Amino acid sequence: GDTSPTLPDPVYNSPDKGCGGLAMIIVIVVVAIVAPQFIGYLQSLPAFAGPVGQAIAFGLGTAGANLVGQIVGTALGIQDGIDWGGVAIAGLTAGLTHGLVSGKEALFDFGKGFGGDFLRGITTNTVGQSVNMAFGRQEKFDWAGVAVSGLSSVANSYLDGKIGASGATTFGGRLGQGVANGLRRGLVNNAV
Repeated sequence: GDTSPTLPDPVYNSPDKGCGGLAMIIVIVVVAIVAPQFIGYLQSLPAFAGPVGQAIAFGLGTAGANLVGQIVGTALGIQDGIDWGGVAIAGLTAGLTHGLVSGKEALFDFGKGFGGDFLRGITTNTVGQSVNMAFGRQEKFDWAGVAVSGLSSVANSYLDGKIGASGATTFGGRLGQGVANGLRRGLVNNAV
């Protein structure tokens, strides 16, 4: 199954501004670089030991990466200011899903393979939609989105096993691999 961190989705609340696609790619690359660094650093601190601490660290790291992505998006003109609700939603969703299904000591272990990947995907989507509804960002539950998320989780896990790991050992190699995998995941999620 997928054990890589889920990158936060940058919030674009001004799609008619800036240099569009290129600016969005720059934001994605920045978030792809920052998220694992924030999350890894926080999870290495003794204060975040244990499953609950790791989930909190994952949420805080994701919120921080989301904030950085929004700052870059604002600087590039594709977003109007910081969406603090988006920062909170990213952190809360990431922390909850990490604690429930994706962390090493997650509450639920769905195992490996198609079934486990599908269940992780639908659980992650369900948590995300629930948080968005609680914050008033979503009016009703999107069941089709749940199914699509399960399928994209399966597809991404399969591709991770085939092309996800290059054995890169240098910072530049790992960075390039991470950015390429992040872009590929985004393409798969949009295609499914």
